[in-house]
Amino acid sequence: MESNVLPVSIMIGSTNQHDSTKLIDVMENIHQHLDDDAIEQIVSVYADKGYDAKYIQEYLRNRNIADCIPKRNFKSNKTRHAKYNKTRYVVERFFA
Repeated sequence: MESNVLPVSIMIGSTNQHDSTKLIDVMENIHQHLDDDAIEQIVSVYADKGYDAKYIQEYLRNRNIADCIPKRNFKSNKTRHAKYNKTRYVVERFFA
């Protein structure tokens, strides 16, 4: 994962709406900011456990994008997302 990148799409929603409900909107909004070659280079999406939903997994799978989203039962999934915690700081750094 490239460690010197910034998000290219940000959506603002209401405070009573969970962030995960905007993930597909954010992904679709990327097309307004990147050309097709850059979009084809998107190979994975990192998010926290709150984004573990079937509709998100299907959306990413249909676009051949790996979901690096830990399952809600994180103990049974440690090997699948071993790099998750190492890359999470990039997102946290952006918000800071």
